[in-house]
Amino acid sequence: MHQVKKHQVYYYLGAFLIPFLLVAIFFMCRQITPFGQRNLLISDMGTQYVPFLTDLRQRLLTHDWSFYAFNLSLGDNYFPLMAYYLISPFNLVILLFPAAALPLAVSWIIMLKIGAIGVAMAFYLSKTYHNHYMTNLFFTTAFACCGFVANYFYTVMWLDALILLPLIACGIQRLVHQNKSALFYWTILATILTNFYLGYMSCLFAVLFYLYLVLEDNHRQTKLVTTLKTKWRLTLKFFETLILSGLSSAMLLLPTLLGMLQTGKSDFSKQTFLPLPKFGLEAFVQTGVVGSNYRGRLAHTPTIYIGLTITFFAILFFLNKQIERQHRIRLGGLLLTLALSMWLRSLNTIWHMMQEPKGFPYRNTYFFSFILILCAYEAWQNRYHSCPKLYYWAAGLMGSFISLGYLAAWWRQPLLSAKKTYPQLYVGWRYWLLDLLIISLILLILIKYRQMSRRFNMALMLVLCGELLVNFYGSFTGAKTGNEGIYQQNYQIEHQWFYKAHHQTSDFYRVANKNSLINAAYREPYYNYNDLLLFNSRGLDYYSSTINDHTRRMLKRLGYYSKNARRINSFGATELTNSLFSVRYQLTMTKDDYNLFERNDVLPFGFGATAALRHFHLRSHQALANQQRLFQAISGSPAQFYRAPTLVSQQVTAIGKRRLYRLVLKPKKTGQLYAALPNVNIQKATIQVNGKKHKTRIKVDSAAVMSLGYFTAKAPVTLSIETRTKLKQPQRYMATLDQVAFDQAIMQINQRPYQIKPNWRGDFFTGTFTTDARKPYLLLSLPFDPGWQAKVDGQSKKIKRVVGNLSALKVTPGQHHITLRYEVPGLRLGGWLSFVSMSIYLGGLCFESKSRFKHLNLRKGGKRS
Repeated sequence: MHQVKKHQVYYYLGAFLIPFLLVAIFFMCRQITPFGQRNLLISDMGTQYVPFLTDLRQRLLTHDWSFYAFNLSLGDNYFPLMAYYLISPFNLVILLFPAAALPLAVSWIIMLKIGAIGVAMAFYLSKTYHNHYMTNLFFTTAFACCGFVANYFYTVMWLDALILLPLIACGIQRLVHQNKSALFYWTILATILTNFYLGYMSCLFAVLFYLYLVLEDNHRQTKLVTTLKTKWRLTLKFFETLILSGLSSAMLLLPTLLGMLQTGKSDFSKQTFLPLPKFGLEAFVQTGVVGSNYRGRLAHTPTIYIGLTITFFAILFFLNKQIERQHRIRLGGLLLTLALSMWLRSLNTIWHMMQEPKGFPYRNTYFFSFILILCAYEAWQNRYHSCPKLYYWAAGLMGSFISLGYLAAWWRQPLLSAKKTYPQLYVGWRYWLLDLLIISLILLILIKYRQMSRRFNMALMLVLCGELLVNFYGSFTGAKTGNEGIYQQNYQIEHQWFYKAHHQTSDFYRVANKNSLINAAYREPYYNYNDLLLFNSRGLDYYSSTINDHTRRMLKRLGYYSKNARRINSFGATELTNSLFSVRYQLTMTKDDYNLFERNDVLPFGFGATAALRHFHLRSHQALANQQRLFQAISGSPAQFYRAPTLVSQQVTAIGKRRLYRLVLKPKKTGQLYAALPNVNIQKATIQVNGKKHKTRIKVDSAAVMSLGYFTAKAPVTLSIETRTKLKQPQRYMATLDQVAFDQAIMQINQRPYQIKPNWRGDFFTGTFTTDARKPYLLLSLPFDPGWQAKVDGQSKKIKRVVGNLSALKVTPGQHHITLRYEVPGLRLGGWLSFVSMSIYLGGLCFESKSRFKHLNLRKGGKRS
């Protein structure tokens, strides 16, 4: 008994260590921390996950349980971000590291998660096939290091779903074969909680896998409908468990769903539901090593690689007639269904929560890989009955499929390259030759060691580990890793300067950071979208799939740069918008010192505004005009805050498909000259001011407000703009701020502030506000969110949405005590749904156990009599 347990310990230890060590060797080869000075500040890892985890660490250590955060652009519901990115229990590892070493912590989390995938797969194989053979580690390693993992391991939040998938499959098997639903219930619940996006996919897979098992359990080989009728009680129990498990996650799922409906992801495109093929024969390239690399991460064919060694046995499964024909048909049918779910655009969209992914496509490939590995394992179990002739057939078919894929890719790639974005169909011909070499080596090992000796097992494991390592290495080609030493050093310095800035005042304010030091640690373009989370600050930048789209669109119409529906950047700010959004401080720093410039012309968190605010609407492509009208609506003053320059001369020259506009302007006021050119790609346009090329601090590929410089009144300014966009009277989109009129308006608006108490926090404000009949509205520097509840003198008051997505309260003249409190929409209802659903399930489980126990006692009593 002791020997059996010892063997099991070695079995699971091996399942963990082999993939763990493979990733460690890969990191070592790439000199990635903890085995070098490079880190994973790449792609979304550098721009999103590290900042999010840094913020999570800060919250855990300071016990900040507020679910509203002002470091998500102007402010946003924190719950969807937490649910989408941060629920994994592996994230607790970050508490063992200082904030400056979070990239190092992420490397350890990745290695631990990949090792855990191997353990979960080992558990599935042992429980399904009732053995703990060490040769199972071929297949556990293949799943832990499959193509999905090699290409997406730095999207660290998705790896939990791969850990739980074998446990879900095991749970469904227990339900079908033993009528026990507990494992299925808890694993589905855990998958949804750790990442609801892939949790949704796991639910779809669970239905398909259940249907497959029911057919497998059907010994009479009747039709599916007939089988389901005879097993209607079991089918009912399966769907009851699935639904109750889903509803038990409502505490997280419902608030997240309501939050995600506020994002750009709530928009659907009819074109993505057309039943058109998404790829052709070139997808066979992905069955070999390095079917795609880092450069093609945003667009490529499905990453179905599981190791050529394992794929060899998967093909052998379908060739081996010793395996029951119906079994091969059923498992093949499940594989075909999963393949169709990737191949047909409509099905692929359904699997991806009704929206086609913007980069990182085919996020459901690991289900296909899992079933393909099961096919290979069953062929492995029947290897002693395989005719050596089948080895040649399997090798020939595999080589033919891969060669066909490369030929198709070679033919299609030049055609697709003409488009702006196109999938990466193959990396290079050398990998095709390597595939053929590995196939030949596998065949040689199989023929040489027909008796399947220990040497055979060792040789196959070496080949498998070698090719998996090559695939990891090649799939990462093109990644510009960050520098760990520079990041840690500069993070600590920058955190120190932000810390000093935060202690200037207890009032509400926002900060504009002009020169982040951590950028030196990145080799990819880094635009500081989520620095607010890194340094626990408040500003306007934000990049996330959970960003509130109403806020983003409002800021875009006020002139801020938004690359897409997931990003907003503080580029485009003016004196007016800085004042409106309480951007009081501008931080400039070096490694040795910092300068904190304080603006006096900013508005407080809340202030009085006229009734014209209620009917104010932002117009597209009129950023400067929107800002002026907004300040007029707030202040009730008809003053012209922006003054258009006088056009002295204009000349337009056609240069191919582009136009060159030469303007001579005379500003009417001394101050900053702003331009908000509609529909102009600033990055691709050539702009010169007085003969000097105008540069932006970041690449701006759409319209946004630009500051062209500080000019004195009536002094001529020569401006040239070369662009593809046709501009009608471009001087209409330029203006100088009238500083005198602006200062007067700020002074007048500041006479009616909302004086918040110093004990404010992210989800709570209290203070006093005094107003008169002329300014009946309290306008807040707070995005509108149904979770905010207001009380005026102890009485509930409805908050109104104004200016696109700001919050305002209408109050009567006089002094009022106003309290604002945030409660996550749907959290209370979701909590009750979770409690009721879990209670129903656990109650049913207890009733089922009692009935089973009673039935067992009756049987024992009958035997005694």
